[in-house]
Amino acid sequence: MHATVYVYKEKLRHNLKTLTDLSYDCSLIAVVKANAYGLGAVGVSKAIEAEEKLSAFAVTTADEALELRRAGIKKPILILLPILPNRIKEVIENDITPSIHSIENLKDISSFLIAAGKAADVHLKIDTGMNRWGIKLEELDEFINFYKQVSNVNIKGFYSHISDKNSAPFQIDRFDRVIEKLKENNIDPEMVHISSSSTVMQGLKSEYATDIRIGLALYGIDPFDLSLKLEPSFEFTSYILMIKHIKKGETVGYNGTWSAPVDTTVAIIPIGYEDGIMRTLSNKSSVLINQKRAFLVGTVSMDAIIVNINGIDAELYDKVTIIGRNGEKSITAWNLAKLAGTIPYEIMTGIGNRAERIYI
Repeated sequence: MHATVYVYKEKLRHNLKTLTDLSYDCSLIAVVKANAYGLGAVGVSKAIEAEEKLSAFAVTTADEALELRRAGIKKPILILLPILPNRIKEVIENDITPSIHSIENLKDISSFLIAAGKAADVHLKIDTGMNRWGIKLEELDEFINFYKQVSNVNIKGFYSHISDKNSAPFQIDRFDRVIEKLKENNIDPEMVHISSSSTVMQGLKSEYATDIRIGLALYGIDPFDLSLKLEPSFEFTSYILMIKHIKKGETVGYNGTWSAPVDTTVAIIPIGYEDGIMRTLSNKSSVLINQKRAFLVGTVSMDAIIVNINGIDAELYDKVTIIGRNGEKSITAWNLAKLAGTIPYEIMTGIGNRAERIYI
C-alpha cells in the first residue's frame, strides 16, 4: 500500500467519553456515514460498539447500513436518508431502521409491511429550516392524519438537522414545538435527537432530547477548531518512493507550476488527489518527514506529490506524515482544510480507498 491510515481505537473511545461528559445525560448516536468520514465504518464501529452510552449508529444509505450489519454490528443502525422502495425489504429483514421524510416514504414502507405481515420502527425527520431532507412544517398535519391510519409503522425516533450555529437556537425551538404537537397527537418517540457534535459544543440542546448525534468530534476534530479535550484518532501516512536532484530553474510536475529557485533535492511520494491530497494544496501545503516540514512543490497529480527536502535528512522509504504528529510537529485536517479553502469533513472523506486502514 502506498498510503496508510492508522486509526487509534482507544482515542476513539476517549473522544466518545469526552462527548458523553458534554451530552447532558443524553445517549450518543455515532455517525459513521461516508465510511466513518474516511476512517472505515466497520473498523470504527467495532471499536466503540461496546461503549455503554452509545445507543446506535447512523449512516446515509442502505448499503452503508447493510455493510455494518453483515460485519456483525448488533446495535441499532439508523439510515438518515429516504430509502428507495426496492431496498425496503432487505433493510427491514436486517433489522435496520429507516427514516421517514414524507408521506410517500410512509406509504411505501407501510405497503411493504402489510404485504409481508410485519411491523417496523422508523425515525421521523422534520425539516426545521435547512430546506433539505425531512417533512416541512406545513405538511405535518397531513402527515399526522395519515399516520394515525397506519398500524404497522411505529415512530420510535424523531429528529432534525441544524444548518449552522447561528440558526441553532431558532431551529431547536421550532423542533421542540413540533415534539409537543406530536405528543398532543399521542405520538411519543423514544429517541429524540437534533444536536450534533457542534451544537453540543455550543451548549445547546432540545429540552426533549434523549440522544445526540456525534460525527466529526468522535474522530478527534473540533468542528469549531477550538481547544477541547479531544484527541486526534487517526494518522494518514505514506513514504518516500524516489529522490531526485533538481537544478536551479528546472520545473517539476504538470504544467511547470514551480521552478527551483536554487539547486533542490525533492522527494516523490506515491499519493495524489485520488488518495485525498487535493489539487488546491499544490504549492501550498506540507508534509512531515523525520520531524521536519517539507513543502509541496508543483501540481498535485493523481498518483504523486513532490516535496522539497532541502535541509532534511531523508532517505528512500522514510515515513511521510500527511495528517498526524511527527516528533514535535503536527498537521491536522483543519490545517489542510484552511489551506484548501474547505472544511475538515471534505479532507477526511476524501481519503481514497487505496489507503489501507489499520486499527490499533
